[in-house]
Amino acid sequence: MTEGTLSENSGVVERRLVCADPEFATLCRATHLKVEGIRGMPQWYDSFLPDNAADPYPNWSQATIGLLRAFPPAPLAEWMPSDVTDHLRAGLDEQVKVMRRHGLRGMLQGLEPLWLPEAAYRAHPRWRGSQCELGRIAEKPYFAPNIDEPEVLELYRQAMQAFCEAYPEFEIFSFFTNDSGTGLPWTTYAYPGPNGPMRSRHRDPGKRVVDWLDALQSGAQAAGADVAINVESFSFAPAEAAAIRARLGKRYFLNSENGDGHRLVGASAGCSELATPVVGLFDPESFVRGLQHVFSPVDGTVRVMTARADEGPLPGRLLEAFAADPGEGSVHCARLLHKTAGDMVGAEHAETLMSVWHRVTAAAKTVRQVRQRGGVSVSTALTTARWLTRPLVPDPLNLTTEETADFQAYLFSTGTPDQDANLCYILGKPVFIGSSVVWMTRWCLQDAIDTLRVARNALRPVLENLSGTMHDEMALYDARIGAFICTLETSKNVVHYQHALDISDQPRFGANPLDFDDNIQYDQRALELRKIARAEVDNCLELIELLDVFPVDRLLACADRPEDETVFIFSPRLKEHLQLKVQTMLDHWHEYEQRFPTSKVYEFEPSLAASDGTLNSWIKGNSDSNG
Repeated sequence: MTEGTLSENSGVVERRLVCADPEFATLCRATHLKVEGIRGMPQWYDSFLPDNAADPYPNWSQATIGLLRAFPPAPLAEWMPSDVTDHLRAGLDEQVKVMRRHGLRGMLQGLEPLWLPEAAYRAHPRWRGSQCELGRIAEKPYFAPNIDEPEVLELYRQAMQAFCEAYPEFEIFSFFTNDSGTGLPWTTYAYPGPNGPMRSRHRDPGKRVVDWLDALQSGAQAAGADVAINVESFSFAPAEAAAIRARLGKRYFLNSENGDGHRLVGASAGCSELATPVVGLFDPESFVRGLQHVFSPVDGTVRVMTARADEGPLPGRLLEAFAADPGEGSVHCARLLHKTAGDMVGAEHAETLMSVWHRVTAAAKTVRQVRQRGGVSVSTALTTARWLTRPLVPDPLNLTTEETADFQAYLFSTGTPDQDANLCYILGKPVFIGSSVVWMTRWCLQDAIDTLRVARNALRPVLENLSGTMHDEMALYDARIGAFICTLETSKNVVHYQHALDISDQPRFGANPLDFDDNIQYDQRALELRKIARAEVDNCLELIELLDVFPVDRLLACADRPEDETVFIFSPRLKEHLQLKVQTMLDHWHEYEQRFPTSKVYEFEPSLAASDGTLNSWIKGNSDSNG
């Protein structure tokens, strides 16, 4: 993805490119490296709270670089676990080594004000700021530090000074707030509602935020640094945003715009993932369009780019092609894409590869039309509800501890057992429910799946004519499209299966459609549930076959080690988890027959479908005797 920053030096605006991958940074002559998090951070839920072994809510911010976590001042240090602080600093050290080796400066993307351990507030009550958790997915309350409190501002001043003294390379700081375990006092859209210390309830929100930014700037200046600071949030009410913006001036930014109306982010070009949790699929046309804006001299604002190493060599190829032939407009974009595709697979297959890129992008856009509110999407459900690894069984409450071990701890939910057993209870709320929603979701996903299958079919003859490194690269690309299909098939099957369970209290009988035996009445519930379950078993086996060829981290986002698995990211043992899912589904296969006997050999009597519910009791009695 791409970001942009604005810098003024004696009235001259400088151009700066910020890239997340140093090799990519060198290629595009970047000056800054963007740092967002540290890999390998302790991920389990008690990393910061000794008594928090079950609540997944802190996972929103486990890997972030909070100032008070990286450089806790002396009054706070005893509540900041040394292993967390040491790991953060070690990760920053590595990033800064890369910056120095490539001659880059730094841009920090973090979360603040970020919750502190409860023990710190018990010892220092005035530090307790606003409650900041989303109640339906948190087992306990969390509080952000109170930026209305002078002692807390001094903590931030000291932390910023220590950070800038240790890493003078960082010139730009951007903090996302009012979400993911952060919060500002008395903001309108705080998750638990407006809250905070009563003594500051009616404080000017603009002064509250800018006094905090002044404390951060004071710490940077004490270290000899001059930094730009941005506050990012989607949850400020218009009046709050206006009050903040009125006090920003030139060096402070709210949602990437300073008090003078200048943008922190100018034009951008990047490679956003299209198919999360599948990695390595992005939109080449959008990237080239972004390059056209990044390198177009418009109004003096800075253009900034980022890219990640796991996106493969294609962004670099497109950037090199653009540098050799810069331009604007649709014709230039198409010409550049065609040339790059031809360089990769040969001129005779260039148009085919471009069509594959287009279809992958079109499928991803189709999936995005399956909309739900509050961060719930097909991609989040695959991870936070563990759709990808949860078995589809008629009675999930009957699963054993061994059968749920691979997914139960990673459900991002604090619901009751009945709620958590529902496949469509996601992030603490029921979604993808109701016949209209289910059918629209199913056919929207089917449309995307069909588009991706056409793309794979088109790619097959191209692969047959390649060899060496390019064959391997395109084979991996083909496998990623295959993995994308598998994740969408799982999503479609899960939504359909849960709907079939939801309406399974309504009897549905019918004769054999081929008139095989007129006195057999089939229970359509069993036929439908088994059909969906079989589709998911076969789909999982297809994904397992892909993982037999390619390492899991080349196809899907996963942790480096099994112990680093979280609600947001799978274990590197994902293939084993898929195998257990299939095994568990097959172990429970006879439950369909036990719950909904497939056929009844007797005269069916529809007249028994009385309003008093006698049909249900009659079915149960005959099921017991004929099942």
